[in-house]
Amino acid sequence: MYKAVGKLLTRQNLLALVTVIIGVLGLFGVPQSLGFSAEQLILGLLTFLALEALIVNIGYLDKQNDDLEQIKSKVVSPGLDALVAPRAGRFEFADHVDGAKDVLVCGISLEGFVMHQSNLLSQMIAKGCRVRLITLDPDVTFLDSIDLGTATHVGAAVIQSNIESGIRRIELLHQSLPENRRHLLELRHYSGLPFLSAVLIRTNDAGAIWVSYYAYGGAIGDRRGILIDSKTSAANYPFYVQTLENLWTASQTRSVEKEQS
Repeated sequence: MYKAVGKLLTRQNLLALVTVIIGVLGLFGVPQSLGFSAEQLILGLLTFLALEALIVNIGYLDKQNDDLEQIKSKVVSPGLDALVAPRAGRFEFADHVDGAKDVLVCGISLEGFVMHQSNLLSQMIAKGCRVRLITLDPDVTFLDSIDLGTATHVGAAVIQSNIESGIRRIELLHQSLPENRRHLLELRHYSGLPFLSAVLIRTNDAGAIWVSYYAYGGAIGDRRGILIDSKTSAANYPFYVQTLENLWTASQTRSVEKEQS
């Protein structure tokens, strides 16, 4: 009994209870005997009903706000470590190439990339995907400076050899393509200091780019990078796409026709 009375006297039910009481009293003519007209009684009831609806809505909004605050308290920001990480386990080229129409990759030599991805690149090109590759010019004069920043210090001659090996792998890939698809594989060299390696993959309506920065004295496997998706990045994705397109425009075209010995 006490519980039922307590529920009736809650904020949500109190106005409804008062409205019912006034309506019952009106049926017995009590308000009229006190000098209230029928119009005043109706307006009073409507006022109570409107006030009740307002209070119910306020209560609903309060509950929604409380629920949102609880959700916010449980949502944990991924933090920088979840966004910037080594490439291993964070970016796999094969996971992003479905429906690709344009691929642009830049690096110092791309030897390892082409070695591991040549079969997949060949399949993509056969389906009409344009593949653009940018390597460092093997004849630049600052390879010793690049070597100083490596973890292994293999020497300028080895870095140059790696670049030339990458070029040969690209030539072999080009040679293996059907003649009507070979124009889709392009190679250029840049002669500026390398500042990042990147893999850009674009479909008809979306794209993703893996950007990795060179670290002084760091091993290749420790190099940090970030995956940027066109659907979730309105500012960074177009910025890095334009950066790579500028690099492509500024780089020198290198024929990928394998020289005959």
